[in-house]
Amino acid sequence: MRVFIIDTRNMGPELQGGLIGVVGSPNPTAEEKRECVEMVSRYAVDGWAIAADPLTPIGQLAA
Repeated sequence: MRVFIIDTRNMGPELQGGLIGVVGSPNPTAEEKRECVEMVSRYAVDGWAIAADPLTPIGQLAA
């Protein structure tokens, strides 16, 4: 799983903390899924927006 962090605090109020993008394998392991949920949850709580590819399982989980 790869995670891209973009600081967007100066771009608008809807992106309070920034933007986090998640890209992963087409068949994520249980460990990748756990890491994804932990990482995305941590940033979402701080007001970060999430961008993920809904055509992949890890993207659906992140979204």
